[in-house]
Amino acid sequence: MKELLLISLFLTIVSVPLTIASESPQYDVIIVRSDLPMDWVIAQAYAQKSGVPIVVTNPDYLDDDVKDQLGGYLASGFSNLIIIGGEEAISPMIKSRLDDMGFITHRISEGDRYGTSARVSIELFKEVEGVVLVRGEGYEGLLVAERVASSIRGPIMFVKGDKVSPSVEKALVTIGVKKVYLVEGISPNIREDLLSKGYDLVIIDNGWKGESNQYDSFYIPLVLGIVLGAATILIWVRFRKLEDKVSFTILTKDEEKIVKYILKNGGVLTQDKLPEVTDFSRPKVSRIIMNLSNRGIISKEPYGKTQKLTIKKDFHD
Repeated sequence: MKELLLISLFLTIVSVPLTIASESPQYDVIIVRSDLPMDWVIAQAYAQKSGVPIVVTNPDYLDDDVKDQLGGYLASGFSNLIIIGGEEAISPMIKSRLDDMGFITHRISEGDRYGTSARVSIELFKEVEGVVLVRGEGYEGLLVAERVASSIRGPIMFVKGDKVSPSVEKALVTIGVKKVYLVEGISPNIREDLLSKGYDLVIIDNGWKGESNQYDSFYIPLVLGIVLGAATILIWVRFRKLEDKVSFTILTKDEEKIVKYILKNGGVLTQDKLPEVTDFSRPKVSRIIMNLSNRGIISKEPYGKTQKLTIKKDFHD
């Protein structure tokens, strides 16, 4: 899993100069919650335009894999991070954790998905030729909307019912676009309203292939970036595996006793078993576990009334 996260990071680094060579993105990383396709779609439009990666997370906490991925971005100098969605989408605790890690965070949100899509468009998209409007009540048009946005390198905004919300209307005016791409299924009333306001409309169906070769020209360099990036990663991961091995000599005798017992049990053990098998007091076990956790040697997570401990390092004698 960690290797996949590392590949994601380095493919982004390698492919960005090839795909977006003329653009310097304002932000380095986007984070969205993992169970809201709407937030991911509007984030993806900016990611495609600027070549920045998207990280998905549980809405309430950062799990170890996500923290490892984010740590990799920080180590590579990527520190400006956008949070898409309000505090109900991405909790304040996650923002606080990101701040503690060293990220410079900026949250983009409004009261609902329609307002948030409009705010993202205003803040992140400048001098675009067109925008994509798609119904925000369901998922059926999202894939097509994402495809169109990737081709025109413009934002995606959501509409609901028979009219465009005031926040989306404001975004259209603020961005100053004249061409609006409507994904099939949008109300005829919305079409008529936009036409009356002078917008040039393009109706998109599921078979849309683009108005020119823009789509292909965008992805050909990306494929080249992926090929080069994959080769780089395979070499990098092989060396990293060797570097990740650590010696037991970095541990105190008490720490080594605990680590070896956890390793003997497959690398995972609940903390409540350690006092009995080590003859250490519970406070002493807690202190040792806290120190090992702070040093990144083990991870711990709540498990009933105790903690589940997992060895994160590959030890050798």
